[in-house]
Amino acid sequence: MYPQWYLRFLDEVGPPPLGWSSNGEPVRNREGKQIHGKARQRVLLPACEPCNNELDRRFEKPAKDAIKRLVATHWSGIESQATWQAVGLWWAKVLLLLGHPLARHEHPRLDEVAVRYESEPPDYRWMVDGSPVPEGLSLWVFNGTIEEVSPAYSVPVPRWVREPDGVTTDFHFMMLGTEGLCVTLISHPGWAIEHPLVVRNEAWELLHAPPESGDLSTMPRLGSKAVGWPTFAGALKDGYRLGGDLPPLGTTEHWPASPEVLSVMASTYL
Repeated sequence: MYPQWYLRFLDEVGPPPLGWSSNGEPVRNREGKQIHGKARQRVLLPACEPCNNELDRRFEKPAKDAIKRLVATHWSGIESQATWQAVGLWWAKVLLLLGHPLARHEHPRLDEVAVRYESEPPDYRWMVDGSPVPEGLSLWVFNGTIEEVSPAYSVPVPRWVREPDGVTTDFHFMMLGTEGLCVTLISHPGWAIEHPLVVRNEAWELLHAPPESGDLSTMPRLGSKAVGWPTFAGALKDGYRLGGDLPPLGTTEHWPASPEVLSVMASTYL
C-alpha cells in the first residue's frame, strides 16, 4: 500500500489531477458525478511491528529517493539497474498490499469499489522472511499516458489453473496507470508470460530483468491499456503441469489461449 511519505510528497507536488477511478471505471457520488478528492487517500492494512520494519528496510528505504525524483519529472530521467530494480520492488509491494483482502481505503466510497485479490491471495511471506522474489511474480513498466485507447495487444491470463491431479492454483493481476508510467503486476506461478511490449523493447520487467540503465520517458508513450489482459479459468490437459514445459502465455489470435495444453472452463475480458 502507499506509504505516508509518498502520499505527502504527491500532495506537495500538487493536488490530484484526476477524479477517482477503480478498475478503469469512475468512482461516483450519490448524484452520479465522479468524485474529485482534494488529497490522496490512505489505504490501511494491519501489520505487526517486525513485518512493518522489514517492509520498510527491504522496499521503502532503497526506493524512496528515486521514487521522489521520478515522480517530480513524470517518470523521466536516467536511473541505474539497481535503482530500477528497487523501484520495481517498491511497486510490487504497493500493488500486492493494495489487493490484500484486509486492506481498507480511508474513504468509504473508495473502499466499496476497491479491487482486492479474490479466492486465495498471493503468497506474501517472501516480503518479510528474506526470501527472494518468486519466479512467478512479474512487474512490467512502460511509458504510459492516462489517455483511453483500445488495446493493441491481448494476452490471455488465467484466474486459476487446475492441474490433472486436481490441484488448483490462483493467478493474480493488478494494474495502475498514471501520466508517464503504467505498472502491471501479475502473479503467475509456474507459467511464464511473454509481454508483447518487452518483445518490442517498449517495456521493462523490473523484478527479474531490469535494464542496465535507462530513461523510461525515451520509450514510446502508450495508453495505459495498450495491452489487454483477458482472463480465463482452465484445466491443464494430461501430461502438462505448472512449472513444466508449458509454452509461455502471450499474444494470440486464437481462443482459447494455448489450446494444445488446456481446456478453458470460462473466460471474461477485463
